[in-house]
Amino acid sequence: MSNTQSKIDSLKELNSRLISEIGKLRKENTEFKTKIIVKQLGCVKDHETQVYKQTNEQERRNRFEVELRDERRNRVLCIKCVKVWKGKKENVT
Repeated sequence: MSNTQSKIDSLKELNSRLISEIGKLRKENTEFKTKIIVKQLGCVKDHETQVYKQTNEQERRNRFEVELRDERRNRVLCIKCVKVWKGKKENVT
């Protein structure tokens, strides 16, 4: 009986240590998951910043291209106006 009781006590002690170890491992796991999530959020923010910069750069390029197109269009219109004006002037004289 004493041998059986000693085995029971030994198993209870082992069970208690294992429960304690499980608690520690759960805490470490939670901390590890938190670190991973924080790191992933940092990567997402970096990616968002990069996309924002690229979008702004593309918008700037688009505005520049529109300005160039408008400037060319205005030059062509001015040239056409001058040609028409010169043509009318030559017809008058």
